[in-house]
Amino acid sequence: MSFHASFSGWNILAVFLPIQYNKRMRIAHSSIARLAVVVVAVFGLLAVAVPADAVTTTATIIPSPNSSPTDGNILKSVSCVSSSWCVAVGESNDGTASQALVEMWDGTTWSIVPSPTSQLINDSTLNSVSCVSVSWCVAVGSGSDGVATSELIEAWDGSSWSIQRAGGGLSGMHEELNSVSCVSVSWCVAVGFYTYAFHDQNLDEAWDGTSWHKNMVPSTSPTDDNGLNSVSCVSVSWCVAVGGYDDGSANRTLVTSWDGMTWTISPSPNESSRDRLTGVSCVSVTFCLAVGTYLDSDWRTLAEVWNGTTWSVVPSANAADENGIVANDELDSVSCVTASSCMAVGNYKTVAAGQNLVETWDGSTWSVMPSENAGTDNNFLVAVSCAADASCVAVGHYVSDANQTLVLSLTESEPPITTTTSAPPADPVAPAFTG
Repeated sequence: MSFHASFSGWNILAVFLPIQYNKRMRIAHSSIARLAVVVVAVFGLLAVAVPADAVTTTATIIPSPNSSPTDGNILKSVSCVSSSWCVAVGESNDGTASQALVEMWDGTTWSIVPSPTSQLINDSTLNSVSCVSVSWCVAVGSGSDGVATSELIEAWDGSSWSIQRAGGGLSGMHEELNSVSCVSVSWCVAVGFYTYAFHDQNLDEAWDGTSWHKNMVPSTSPTDDNGLNSVSCVSVSWCVAVGGYDDGSANRTLVTSWDGMTWTISPSPNESSRDRLTGVSCVSVTFCLAVGTYLDSDWRTLAEVWNGTTWSVVPSANAADENGIVANDELDSVSCVTASSCMAVGNYKTVAAGQNLVETWDGSTWSVMPSENAGTDNNFLVAVSCAADASCVAVGHYVSDANQTLVLSLTESEPPITTTTSAPPADPVAPAFTG
């Protein structure tokens, strides 16, 4: 059993949508409040309007295109550099073959952008994308040239996508990149798996600004099935990649870290005999947050935090707990702006259908946030990207007559205005003017 596959048997895909947050207005309100205090001190009683903290409300659907109403379309990853510019990737399937799918957000609409996979005569898919600016992105996945399934790497230069690596694998071999993280135009890391001697082993590719090259990333054992699902880098000398492995008796979490020279497996906790990590986000060498799922009586969300020394499990929320229903819950992706501001997405499945799952982390507690779903059929969120605090986009797909793209925007309400009254000073002093 390869660890890039879903444990539960029901597919889960998710990504966050952009959120608008008016920080300029908040600063202006703050300045007015300070001025009001000065006026009160001079002239006495005054009613002061003070804004309360903004409140996160819901994740709402934003229209996103599909290659055709009859094609199957899914989005697997999203990367935002601002609230007005994001890239999402995945695949479309016309019933004969899958082709890489790329969509871009310009602050107003999502649109499909051509992806140069025509040289791949069979299937192609993009599993992950990472952007450092509007003129530099890298997307990774896999493609088939009719001989083997190999890594697929594409780059965006601000005007078009080009293939950097595709095909060329050994006959019958399978290689796939599941995640990519770029810190600059000259440093990216991509991780995934390859199949060797009937077992999946960890795979890494690094970009140095000129070419891609493999770094040796350890697997737990040549006879275990290993797979890395997500990677997050904060510099050329610090990255964390997470996934899982199967030793034949249990499924375990897997964490590897990059120190600029080598990859090392780091001890990571487990909640049961069937655990996996699917997403990770690091903001520094002393804080990373990873999410996934584990099997209790049902599938439950899993969250683990890195404090610079060790990984530990932190309690995470489940839709079953919030809604009083029996459900299977899974988190697939997480994006952190700071150690106290993270968003995670996934889904939960009831008897009726799969539903979107959105959670927020405030530095100490996870909370489930209400999320809109498309129709009454299965919804799956698999990826999220936050360009700033309270500015996130999530993506995935929902089931209609065919799978259709799904994009959600995390919105934040304008802070309400509260009125307070200040008493005048006991013995006000008139200001003195000289001239």
